[in-house]
Order: sequence, then structure tokens, then C-alpha cells
Amino acid sequence: MNPAEFMVNDKCIGCGKCIRVCPGGILYMGEDRRPRIKEFEEFGWNGCWQCEHCLAVCPEAAVSILHHRPEDSLPVPEPDTATPVMDALTASRRSCRRYQKRNVPRDVIEDMISRLANAPNGGNK
Repeated sequence: MNPAEFMVNDKCIGCGKCIRVCPGGILYMGEDRRPRIKEFEEFGWNGCWQCEHCLAVCPEAAVSILHHRPEDSLPVPEPDTATPVMDALTASRRSCRRYQKRNVPRDVIEDMISRLANAPNGGNK
């Protein structure tokens, strides 16, 4: 059984990057030099962390996991483009502690959750 729906297509070159980056340690190299996933019973510390690092590091876009395919991922921005944007965001960030007494529209919350799905966090809990 493969609850994470981990799959490797024919583009895989057997580099092992996905195996090395897996925080749960559940990926291994098969005899055919293709990554495989170990059996696990639950998502979390003792199984797949649902971090999708394996998908992100694959240089050949050969890994799919959790219904996510590399061709559906956002492209990695060029450093010359990303650096000034990240610098501006970091320099201008602020936190708000004065909240308004009103509900946030559901579509705004769903949009925020979808945008934050790939943000680093403590074990995807």
C-alpha cells in the first residue's frame, strides 16, 4: 500500500536526491536503481511527512506524490528576480496585534491556505 501515492516516472536517472532529502527516511533505492517508498501506517514522524521535498529536489521532474505532479508545480524563480523581491518582503514585514471584530471571507482563508501549502514548517503537523 502506498498512501502517499509516491510514483517515479521513466525520466528518473537514479540520482538518489529524493532519498537523501526525505525527513521521514521512508524512501530507498530499489534494485532497479529507482526510488521506492517503504510501508508506513500513518503520516507524520513515523511515515511520510507530506513535505513534498522529494518532488521539489528531483532534477528530472520524475517524482509525483500526494496527487501533486511536477508539471503542475510553480517554476523556481531566477535568483536575479527573486532576490530583490525577498529582500523587500523581509525589510517591510510587520505583524499586527490589533484585530478587527469581523469574519474573514472563506475564499480569502482558502486562498491563503493554498499559497502556504509549500511553506516550511515543523513536521507538517
